Amino acid sequence: MEQEWLLKRIMDLAEKSYRNNLYTYTHFLNPEELSCFLAKKEDFASFAYQVFGGNENCERKMIGFGNPQELGYEGEFPIQLIKISPLLLKFAKDFSHRDVLGAIMHLGIERDVIGDIMVKDKFAYVYCESSITEFIIEHLEKVRNTNVKCEVADLSLPELSPTLKEEKVIVASLRLDALICAVFKLSRKEVLEYFRSKKVFMDYAVVENNSVKVKEGSIISVRGFGKICFKHICGETKKGKIMVVYDRYV
Repeated sequence: MEQEWLLKRIMDLAEKSYRNNLYTYTHFLNPEELSCFLAKKEDFASFAYQVFGGNENCERKMIGFGNPQELGYEGEFPIQLIKISPLLLKFAKDFSHRDVLGAIMHLGIERDVIGDIMVKDKFAYVYCESSITEFIIEHLEKVRNTNVKCEVADLSLPELSPTLKEEKVIVASLRLDALICAVFKLSRKEVLEYFRSKKVFMDYAVVENNSVKVKEGSIISVRGFGKICFKHICGETKKGKIMVVYDRYV
């Protein structure tokens, strides 16, 4: 029922864009909601749309309907980036994702107008809907016990580029479950449970088929364990197993 309501809401926006010749956007959707949309994307085949979260590596994203060819002008996702900095850097403690999200939610803001939150040492970066930016900047004064200031930052800040660490691992096959077992050091039983709990994602969509094959460039994550980008096969052992290379997001 919840998925049906979500798809109906998205379809309403798609039809509004087509009917009124304007760009329309969803709020930020979490990975499960995006997967729900992608599973039914053939229903939206007649509509032009894009998916964006402020940064190509964001997990929470909006769907925007409309394109320049049909509407005659460029659209812009209503997303801004807020940088949160401690007022006294010398005495500040590092933020956690939970600290920042909790402080924002305490302002009475709904979760779906907030995108990804990235924490770098003593600073935090929050993607949010443009309509809520000014309110956050004006009212967010403290994160945990640290007094902070907020300011609009450039969406393309270089410090928000992911840090990648190249690693290698031996796997029995290129099945997704085999790779996850090896990379995150989990038992097959544990991995199957994560699939059943819809905590496995490939290219930001929920994957329930544990035997699906991994392709070069696929982004794979398991909730609570991290994210990797599968690169390529680099060799084979004498026993016929495969050596693969991947980048781990650190």
